[in-house]
Amino acid sequence: MPFSPPDLSLVTGCSGTIFGVVLCGRIIDLDRPFPLRKIGRTDARHREKNGMSNWKHNAKAAISALAFLGVSAVIAHADSFGAISLSPETGATGWSHDYSSRWEAEEVAQSHCDRNADDCRTAIWFKNGCGAVARGADGGWGADWASGRRQAQRAAMASCSNHSDSCRVVRWQCSGAN
Repeated sequence: MPFSPPDLSLVTGCSGTIFGVVLCGRIIDLDRPFPLRKIGRTDARHREKNGMSNWKHNAKAAISALAFLGVSAVIAHADSFGAISLSPETGATGWSHDYSSRWEAEEVAQSHCDRNADDCRTAIWFKNGCGAVARGADGGWGADWASGRRQAQRAAMASCSNHSDSCRVVRWQCSGAN
């Protein structure tokens, strides 16, 4: 059963919740320096006197509550990097996903590939997406990235086709929400 916030209509001065924070009056008064003023109480006469409508007050209270709790109204998604390394000689691969930097992702993919071959190199790196490597029958290869797995595979096949015949995807990997 999904969480539903309590009914705040019976509590004097409470206007609702945002991200689970109960909004009761001015939590932080942005017009005045600290200390906090009248926590948990709505002062309608003050708002009327200063020309502040209820919606402005509620918006101000919500922003204040979020700022006070250190919560951002816009939740940023952290970048997620991945990489695929390939040995052109043997076809060995190494890969990584969900690393916080391109450098980390490439290092991990390279070290995994190096376990099986001496000539590994980064074929493709990607951020918040997918990468793929395709290899042809004669050893030619191509790599590319896209927002989704199938698009990355098609792009890698097209890249490989510029260098070789009978290409097939030898490795794909996604990083982030994909």
